[in-house]
Amino acid sequence: MEKKKLSPIGQIVRDIVMALVDFPEDVEVAELIGGQVTVFEVLVRQSDHGKVIGRGGRLIEAVRRFLNCCAGRDARIYRVDLLEDSIDPARRHELSTHPSHTEDPVQAESLLLLRMVQALVDEPEAVVVTPLAGTQSAVFEVEVARDDVRRVLGRRGATADALRELTLSMGARANRRYILQILEP
Repeated sequence: MEKKKLSPIGQIVRDIVMALVDFPEDVEVAELIGGQVTVFEVLVRQSDHGKVIGRGGRLIEAVRRFLNCCAGRDARIYRVDLLEDSIDPARRHELSTHPSHTEDPVQAESLLLLRMVQALVDEPEAVVVTPLAGTQSAVFEVEVARDDVRRVLGRRGATADALRELTLSMGARANRRYILQILEP
């Protein structure tokens, strides 16, 4: 069976999930495209399932809020379904061999955050993400065009809260405190 190439939004969903889990090499995303609805079926290892859901479902809801913001811009309905991998854990690698575990996590998060914000705005070329890395924490300063600030903040700050929730969780995986700061133009 040949894998279909994911849309840009599907690639962002895959990369968000890969940044949250311990075994990113086992993440699979299938994209089902209908007339107005696109469904992303995300398959993760059983041991990573809780890492994608988050405490009380906060992380998966943050992904869904992010997709709702993208959906409004694209005039589509995006839905994400999280599936558990049924493969026996005894037949899997005990330690992840994925490159994301050896790369600079601050730089990788910065690039993912850039792509996420670009997917939300009308002027993606104006988006700038500046990482300021310390030993235990990192601050990501996000700048967008003046007309796009409301898109990044969202109604009552919902979009910004979703981005902050995802950023914070990705930092926890890297044993760092990640802080997202949206700068006023």
